[in-house]
Amino acid sequence: MVKLKNLLNEAPRKPRKKGMKRNSKKHSDLYTDENPKGTIHGLKFVTPAAASKSVSKIRSSGRSHAHKIQAAIAMEQRARAAGKSGAAAVYRKFINQMKKKTKAKNESHHDRKEGKMAKYDAKEIYQDAQDVFKMIDAESDLPEWLEAKITKAADYMNSVKDYLSHHMNESVTMRRRKSNGQYRYTASIDTPVSVNTVDVGLHSDDKSAVKWLNKYLKRRFPNEKLIGKVK
Repeated sequence: MVKLKNLLNEAPRKPRKKGMKRNSKKHSDLYTDENPKGTIHGLKFVTPAAASKSVSKIRSSGRSHAHKIQAAIAMEQRARAAGKSGAAAVYRKFINQMKKKTKAKNESHHDRKEGKMAKYDAKEIYQDAQDVFKMIDAESDLPEWLEAKITKAADYMNSVKDYLSHHMNESVTMRRRKSNGQYRYTASIDTPVSVNTVDVGLHSDDKSAVKWLNKYLKRRFPNEKLIGKVK
C-alpha cells in the first residue's frame, strides 16, 4: 500500500531547466506536462465555477486515485500562483476529500475495515452521478458507448443494493413451539438464491438450540448468521 505521505506529495514544484530529462526527480515545473499520455484535458482555474467543472472532470477521468490527487494539486498550485484563491479553494476541498479516502484506504488495508472504504466509494459514485445528471439534457443525443456505460453502472449499483437489502434483513430466523415438555425449534435460512427450512430439533432452552444452529450454519451456510431473538 502506498504511504499517504508519498501519495500526497505537495512540496513546492521545481522548474525544469535546460538539459533536464522529462520525469526527472530533480524538477517538477508548475506548467510543464511531465507525462502527456496521462493528461486530463480541459482543466481550468480562472473562476470557482470553472474549477468545479474541472474537479468533475478529474473525478470521472478514469485515472488512478493518486493521479487524480496529483492533477488537483497541480491545478490548485497554478490557481494560487495566478491569485485565484476562490478556484484554489475548490481544488483544495477536493484534495482534502481524496486525502480522507486515501487514509481510509490505508486503514482498510491494515484493519480490514472494508465497510468504511465502501462508504467512501459509494459517496464518490453518488457525487459523480449527480454531476453526470446535471451535464445531460433530456434532449441530449448521447453516443451509444456512453449510454451503455451509464446502463452498466446503473445495473452494477442495483445489484449491490439488492445484495445489501437482502443481508440487512433477517436472513436467518428461528422459531420454537412446546412439545412434550421441551421445545421444538425450526429455522428459516433466506439466502440470495433460496429459502431453506431446517428442523433444529428438540432442545431444553434457546441457548442450546442457537448453539446447534450456529454449528449447522458454519458448515452449510458460512455466509449466513442468526439475527435477532428466537421467536
